[in-house]
This record gives sequence, structure tokens and C-alpha cells, in this order.
Amino acid sequence: MEATTAGGNMCKNQRSGRSMCLIDRFLEVSKIRAFQITKDLGSTRLSDMIQALQKIQQVGKPLIIKGQFDDADLDLMKRHLSLPGLCIQPVVGSLSEAEKLLPKIRNWWG
Repeated sequence: MEATTAGGNMCKNQRSGRSMCLIDRFLEVSKIRAFQITKDLGSTRLSDMIQALQKIQQVGKPLIIKGQFDDADLDLMKRHLSLPGLCIQPVVGSLSEAEKLLPKIRNWWG
């Protein structure tokens, strides 16, 4: 997880998705302006992180989610997260993967 403070400084917690148990503590820091959560391959599932991601959005902080996403992940984000302030940074292994993923993300905006 990374958090950007009002001064532009970065607070980085290298444990990525496994740091979701600390989210309430990070949300107490008023100088944090945005959160970047990385879904590492083979670690915490997005479904286990969704409540923490919703908490970030509920307090009005921009949320950046980076990682390798499958169709289930995209559907989960679409159903449970709001678009304002949300940035999705998919990690793909090839151009063809990106070409398959992009239309699914674009369809969120109808």
C-alpha cells in the first residue's frame, strides 16, 4: 500500500494487500491524500480486500488499485466500488491481454 501526503511525500507499506488490517490506522492520518493498493499475484485475493477498499472510498480518498486482474476481480470492483476517485492500473503480460481487458474496463462507464 502506498499513501500520498498533502506535501507530496509517499508513505509506502511494502506488504501490499496484506496490509489491509492496518487500513483504519492509515485512514486516521489526515495528511494522506490518496491510497495505492497493489494486488500481488498469489497473495491476498481482491475479494478479501474489498471492505478495506470501500472504507478508503467512504472517507473520500482517491483509490488506485494496481495488479493482475481476472474477470471476477473486475466484476467485484464494478459492483462494490464507486467510479469517482477510482484508478485501476492493470498489470498485463502482453498486448493481447491488454486488448482483452480494456473493453471490459471501458464498459463501466456505459
